[in-house]
Amino acid sequence: MLHYYMTFTRDRRKIKKELIDELKHKLSNLPKTFENKPIENYKWKWVKSDLPHINIDLPIMQVDVSQNPLIIETNSEIPNWTIVKHSCIVVDRKDKRILAVFIYADDDPNISRCVQNGFRLAELMEKYLNAKSHSFYSGWNFKPQKNKIGKSFEKLNKRMDRYTGKNWLEGLQRYYHSVKKSYKIQYYKIKKDYDDEYIRELIWLYCSLYELEKRHCPAIAETRYNRVKDLPNYSGCFYGVPIELNPSTSMGGSIDFSSATHSDSSIRGTTETIIWKPKPNAEKPYLFTNSLAKLHFSIHKECMIYQVGTDPHGTLNTGSHGGVGFVNLTKAFLSANTILNNKLYEELKVEICNCSK
Repeated sequence: MLHYYMTFTRDRRKIKKELIDELKHKLSNLPKTFENKPIENYKWKWVKSDLPHINIDLPIMQVDVSQNPLIIETNSEIPNWTIVKHSCIVVDRKDKRILAVFIYADDDPNISRCVQNGFRLAELMEKYLNAKSHSFYSGWNFKPQKNKIGKSFEKLNKRMDRYTGKNWLEGLQRYYHSVKKSYKIQYYKIKKDYDDEYIRELIWLYCSLYELEKRHCPAIAETRYNRVKDLPNYSGCFYGVPIELNPSTSMGGSIDFSSATHSDSSIRGTTETIIWKPKPNAEKPYLFTNSLAKLHFSIHKECMIYQVGTDPHGTLNTGSHGGVGFVNLTKAFLSANTILNNKLYEELKVEICNCSK
């Protein structure tokens, strides 16, 4: 058991210049695949930008937002909501707020280029990263009650399996160090022997995903970049990759995944930008759900979504669908320009420099 823990590290080797040059070359050669058409009548809430909020012409789907969104547990019966099988922009009928932008590769073939090696990346994540524990998945709308420990633990135990399948996290993490008794910002744990193939596939998928964000939803992409560009000592989610290629703080990857309804610690004004590749000829449907809109999105072919992270959403437990998914996100507590974060990023910078010597 000791040997198992010793094989993991939070240190990152600086990514080789040739891998970054290769990445830049591939990104610059992503073709133009649609005509820009700014959508003027609908806006992302909490986004302040002069850039278009959406720049791709898709059908508008207006919905009446639920005032009491349903929490769908991994063992819950799946509600009989509309299943969306076409690219669209989902908006709140009442306040014109954009809830999600859903795009199939039919409407932007670059989606297929981005996720072409998705199954191989999932294999490499399984090889080099720690799988996230199901019991640590934070519940949406769950707050432990003070002085009611018994009831709190009873409630927690009922929600232990908050997701199924395999899920890995990459990029930066803020956590409490149990030995040093203080907060730390560091990279997620990784096997010490990770190789160039892993780095190549990793930075391609997540940086090309951000490139798609800049093309589809420029205001979201600008907001994500602006949140971290002035952070002192910010090292970026990939050590050595310029943050303009991916300014996200964190990212996730999964296979055969489902999750209970939840909201995330994404900063308002950004989205969870998620891309999927389904298993060919899968017997079980691969479905993503938005509980505010009461919609399920069908992942029967390569596609992506811009999902407001603080809105309740999840991946439905339809059985073993076998597909893979990847997400860019900007966490609020990692992108905040605070005295504490500046100190933690400064400490991380020192650690990175020491480990690179």
